[in-house]
Amino acid sequence: MSAFSSKDPTARVMAIGRILLTLALIPIGRTWFATWDESAGVGLIRGINLAIHEFGHFLFQPFGFAFFGETGVILGGSLLQVAFPLIFTGYFLFSRTHRDLHAASVCFLWAAVNVAEVAIYANDARARELMLISGGTGQEVDGHDFYNLFSMWGVLDRDTVYAARLRGLAGFMIFASTLVGVFAALFPRAQSRAQTEPALETA
Repeated sequence: MSAFSSKDPTARVMAIGRILLTLALIPIGRTWFATWDESAGVGLIRGINLAIHEFGHFLFQPFGFAFFGETGVILGGSLLQVAFPLIFTGYFLFSRTHRDLHAASVCFLWAAVNVAEVAIYANDARARELMLISGGTGQEVDGHDFYNLFSMWGVLDRDTVYAARLRGLAGFMIFASTLVGVFAALFPRAQSRAQTEPALETA
């Protein structure tokens, strides 16, 4: 049953709010596709993503010891940047007490913009023109993740190809998250049933 056919006015208001939120996130997600420049996206979200990215490098090299080798340390930033919102996506999808399909779709879109942001830096591997956190470009400092990674893997000349694939993946993820978000707002019945099951079992 659709939320709009429900007799509960609160359900209808919640559905409208969630649909509006989902639609509002579309242009926010698209800002990461406006340019291949590091300024793409929303400043606050970029700042949060950057903090997670930098922590990923330290996570894969705790106490200065690279458990997964140099590749793991370099790739760790981008891996955690994408994985972090996916963890929340999984939580809202599979939690018995806090299952929320709409919240999962929002977190999935967050993961999508992270993939798009990673694509921007992958696209810059050879050129190394983007400004890094150190304050210099990749040409000025030896700290461009994807220049180092693609050089190690021998695929530096294919940087723009991999970047385009990543951007395509990000676009698909944004499209999927939008569809799921609208569906979850319109049809919350299955979600509410999953949330009430534990209460019935303990009654």
